[in-house]
This record gives sequence, C-alpha cells and structure tokens, in this order.
Amino acid sequence: MKGMEARKRHAQLLSDPPTDSRGLPLVEPTTTRDIPAARDRHAPGDIVLAAGFASGEGKGAHIGMKLGFLYRSTTTRDSVTTGIGVGGRARFPIVSCGFVQFGTQRYVLGVVENTRTIFLGTAWPRPRLWAHVGARLETPALDLRAMSRGDGLPQARAYAESLARYVVDACAPKGAQRAMAEALRQYSAALQALAQEQTLNAAAIGFPRTVADFARNIDPTWKARDMLHPKCVDLRHAIYVGIALDLPASRASGLLRLAALIEYGVPLLTSDLAFKLFTHVRSIAVNLHAPYFHEGVLTDWTIVGGIAKLFNRQFIRIVQETMAGREEPTASEAEGEAESAESEAEGEE
Repeated sequence: MKGMEARKRHAQLLSDPPTDSRGLPLVEPTTTRDIPAARDRHAPGDIVLAAGFASGEGKGAHIGMKLGFLYRSTTTRDSVTTGIGVGGRARFPIVSCGFVQFGTQRYVLGVVENTRTIFLGTAWPRPRLWAHVGARLETPALDLRAMSRGDGLPQARAYAESLARYVVDACAPKGAQRAMAEALRQYSAALQALAQEQTLNAAAIGFPRTVADFARNIDPTWKARDMLHPKCVDLRHAIYVGIALDLPASRASGLLRLAALIEYGVPLLTSDLAFKLFTHVRSIAVNLHAPYFHEGVLTDWTIVGGIAKLFNRQFIRIVQETMAGREEPTASEAEGEAESAESEAEGEE
C-alpha cells in the first residue's frame, strides 16, 4: 500500500513539478529513465529539491536526510570523487543537519560533503532550499549520510549539532539571537527545576527516577540533554515533558506558554488556553496508556515505545479513520450525544 502511494506521488511530481523563475523543475525526477534528460536542463549552481523533502517530509527533517541536490561543474576539484556527473556537470546531495533557529525563525540546515557552503530551507508553507550568502563553514563538511549509518548516529548527531551552533553564531541577527538565548535559558532553567522536583518526589515515595529516565519515557533514544537542553524548542516538546513529569496543568501551562512564544514568536497562548490544552492532552494520554492514570510520574512509557511514538501512532490512526470515512466526533458532538443518551435513559425510567 505504501509503495503504491509513493509511486502515485512520484508520478504526480513528474507530471506537474514545481518550477523556479526560469521554468526549471524544482523537484528531482525519481525514475531512472527521466534523470539524464532532466539533469541536462540544469546549470552549475542550480538547486533542486529531493522528492521526499518536496512532498512535505521536511517538517521532521532528520540528520542525514537528503534535502536536495546542488549542481556544479565537473571541473571543480572534488566533483570527480563525490558527485554524480552528467554532461560536464555533477550533482551533489544536500544533507540535513536538523533544524536551526535564528531569532523566532526556524530553518532546516543542509550541507554538501567537501564544501563550506551553508544551505537553509523551510518546509512551511511550501518547501524551499537555498544557499546562504554571507557566511560559510570554517572547514569543508564531512559525509553526514555515511556517518549516520549503523552505530555512527551519535557521532553524526554531535557533528551536526556543532555545525548548527557555528551557523547560528555566524548567521543569526545579534539582537534577536540574544533575546532567543535568554528565552531558551529560561526554558531550560524551568525544565531543570521541574525535573529535579519530580525526581525528589519519586525518591520520597521509594521509587527513585533520574532525568535520563524521564527523557527515555518521551523517546527511548533521548538522553537527559535532549530533554533539558533541546536544540529547537516547540510546543510539542513542552507537552511531552509535561506528561513525562506528570505535571499538574497549573504548572505545565507556564511551560507551554513559554514554548509557544519561542516557537512562533508571538504570545500565542494565554494562561487559560494553556491550562485547557494541557488538561485535554493529559486526558488523551490516559486513554492511550491506562497505567498513567494510577502511576503518574512513575509510569513506564518505554513499554509502548515512548510518549512521542504513542502520540504519533494516534495521529496516524486518526488520519486513516478520517480517510476511511469514520471521522471522530468533535467535543461538542460528543457532548450532544451524551446528553441525548441521558435524556433517553431518563425517559425510559
């Protein structure tokens, strides 16, 4: 089923691909037959998007993901060994280093092996990718795709984070970056205080827990630093932390408000909205994993793959049910059905 959907998506991209200002396709063809002809239309310096990134997968661009391709002349020094050459040109994969945040703006960071060029991209409202002008890496980038295979993922992640820190320092507006650094400091300080409080509470009842335990409850691959010092803060991170720490809604609402402010750059949530949002999310978490209702902060989420994976599965389930015509009732519809059932029961009595 997944293969059929992928082929349909690729066929649609080939039949009606997005184009740049010169009318050239921005999406790399995905059939072997069409690749040589398509490459011949691109000149050195052109950037095209990889099919996965162009189809919207960039919202969760992971380290090592292929974002697009950079076309260069085969006369360049390193194209013979690392590029795939066609007719005097070579294309080089632009590989994701994850997300970087400049002030209130969030971008996907990409690099090309053996070059110092910095590539930035956005996945919303439509995928875009461009070479940043005005700053370059200190040294040519290493091959992140090869580094992230097998057991090399931790090294690849550390290297990508070092590149991201350098790019942020080199490219971000100083005033906005100082404000963002202060907001991130406040967010990390709040996380540390809340996590320390919950570790003490767990130890007091005879079931000691560490910050690393809470981080693994969110995602089994996370370490304590992924929870306390995230590279990019968003509302989802704050929600997952609030569930893992079993925070009361009154305490979690402040964390959600700060995370939303950092992510969107506007005061999106009020105290009341943040309180209601987290209360609703906690009820969903209880429905997805019943032991959470009784065990609270002691809940072992790793047996279901972690909080993040559990919520992601729920998202997929909702989408599949919607596509099958079994849309879940809204809150108002559910309340109306409950009231009608109660009135019918009273009438029978």
